Amino acid sequence: GVTTVKKITGLSDAGALNGMTTVEGLPDTVLLADSRNGAIWSLNINTGDHHVMMQHVLFNSTSLFPLGINGLTSLDKMLYFTNSAQAFYGRVPIDIDNGGIATAEPEIIARAGPEVLAFDDLVLDWAGRAWVTTHHHSLTEISLEGKQRNFTHSDLAEPTSVIFGRDSKKAEKTLYVTTAGWGTPGGQVIAVDTCLL
Repeated sequence: GVTTVKKITGLSDAGALNGMTTVEGLPDTVLLADSRNGAIWSLNINTGDHHVMMQHVLFNSTSLFPLGINGLTSLDKMLYFTNSAQAFYGRVPIDIDNGGIATAEPEIIARAGPEVLAFDDLVLDWAGRAWVTTHHHSLTEISLEGKQRNFTHSDLAEPTSVIFGRDSKKAEKTLYVTTAGWGTPGGQVIAVDTCLL
């Protein structure tokens, strides 16, 4: 079939929209991380209605780096997020029956180790572990308890986004990582078999 692209709406009050996720139980809604304003927006993809769903100091940027909350994903009534400026991975519980509003304060699961400059995007695997793109040249696996394993490779030149494949057992254990494209060899999509890590 033919794919068409349609503008849903403009978010003129947003600062820098970055991470985005759907939430099970909210089929018409996407949540958007606003890295500059330290907020999460809720957007109805059918009507274009949108509003700031939550703001918190743990979503904020800092005077040293302008991007705060960055990666965003959801699982089992919980939002998981990264904060690039504050260099941590965290979560906040949400109420699906009330549009995804927070039911408690956000909490930090893990702070970036000394080998990592900043946390960027993230994806969760079948066991609830986070796989986070980390600058300059690495991926970091983080357990639900906050235990970290860092994997560095020169091919991962400034990794910015990550997702698991679909439609086969092998693909579902393969990470597809985009890189920023600065310098040589430019932007790439790198396939990473997590079974080999």
